[in-house]
Amino acid sequence: MEFFRLSIVFILGGFAGFLLEFFFRRFVSYGRWVKPGFLVGPLIPLYAFGLSILYILTVYSPFDLMGLPDIAANILQTILLGVCATILEFLTGLFYLKLFHLRLWDYTSRKGNIMGLICPVFSLAWTALAGIYVFLLHNPLCQLLDILLCFDANSNSYGNGIFAVLFILGILYGLLIVDVFYSFTIAAKLRSLGEKAAFNLELVKAEMADAKKKAQESFPVLLPFLQRKEALDSALAKAKASVIEKGERVRLLAKSKKEERSQRKAMKEEEERK
Repeated sequence: MEFFRLSIVFILGGFAGFLLEFFFRRFVSYGRWVKPGFLVGPLIPLYAFGLSILYILTVYSPFDLMGLPDIAANILQTILLGVCATILEFLTGLFYLKLFHLRLWDYTSRKGNIMGLICPVFSLAWTALAGIYVFLLHNPLCQLLDILLCFDANSNSYGNGIFAVLFILGILYGLLIVDVFYSFTIAAKLRSLGEKAAFNLELVKAEMADAKKKAQESFPVLLPFLQRKEALDSALAKAKASVIEKGERVRLLAKSKKEERSQRKAMKEEEERK
């Protein structure tokens, strides 16, 4: 039954991450409502895999067999999970960047970043979230899983209600698979718009939302549908072109900074030889 527990954890993690990112964009980063994530539905795979890893490594903690005090084992566990979360974030960002030229997030303006995909600030944030999970959320999550899977600890068996839960899980994962294929198709189309520029997906969504809102305000509902559709398509095309231009500027700026560092390094080496 551990497989079904992980299936539920995966869905819960993806949905919780969606809510977290949704409100983070509204009140911290963008100051407005911007739908986060790569998928169409309310699930972010990065958080889904992240919570799954937290759950597995906490249930099968490598520090439980060392005879350490609970507090020491939990602290080491938190550090390990923070490192795992950072590695997962980097690999996920690198996958989309190399395959689709998409930036699902951008840390290039933060100190100590690597390729704009990870940075010390967010690594500490992931470690803090891992600590919250280890110290506060793991046990309640296990209890929730018992409830959802109709597990009776006294009889050590599962009730008949588990079949309804598994049926709902099947539907959810079916929708998720369809969503993944559809979203990959959209990502491939975005890549074809500009081979050199790496899109910031959040900027694409924000600009398209603004363009759509402006077009809808400019053309009353009484106008023919096709005319309004042409206006929307035109506005969206301008938004996409703007994002491509911004991406190219960021790329050129990064290139110039790299060349400047190389020149400084060469001058320093030449001075040392003298």
